[in-house]
Amino acid sequence: MPTIHLGIQELPYSLVDTTPVGNSDKSKSDMTTGDVAEILEENYGVMEHFWERHEEDAVNAISDSLSSAFEAQLDGAPFNVSALEQGAKEVENLFKKFLENREMDGLVGGVPTLAAIKGISHRPKSVRKTPWVSFIDSGLYESSFRCWID
Repeated sequence: MPTIHLGIQELPYSLVDTTPVGNSDKSKSDMTTGDVAEILEENYGVMEHFWERHEEDAVNAISDSLSSAFEAQLDGAPFNVSALEQGAKEVENLFKKFLENREMDGLVGGVPTLAAIKGISHRPKSVRKTPWVSFIDSGLYESSFRCWID
């Protein structure tokens, strides 16, 4: 039976700020997207809440991509081996929309985050109005989210 995985592509979190993050003894400049994801999951359960709200959408996206690949094969086309990857990409897009649509706001204490309320953004040349969206102040967490199936 296939397993759907949600995770983060490990990238350096290249922020200049050297203050410790959460309960970690690492500074922001020493952290990776994986470190940040662990902190966010521990404190807010971001991926857990995403899955609780969008499990059916995610499974449907994956099954639709597989169904389309099988239908094309029945019509004589070669089987599209990247069908699972296409479904996984749709799940990644669902996660990004989950964050951008502020679906975490009010689900757990501390969301929206103080950084979002203050409009803090670590994106270069970023001009944001307050409040901003929680969990995407630099965009690295959001853009490094991955879904894969095995």
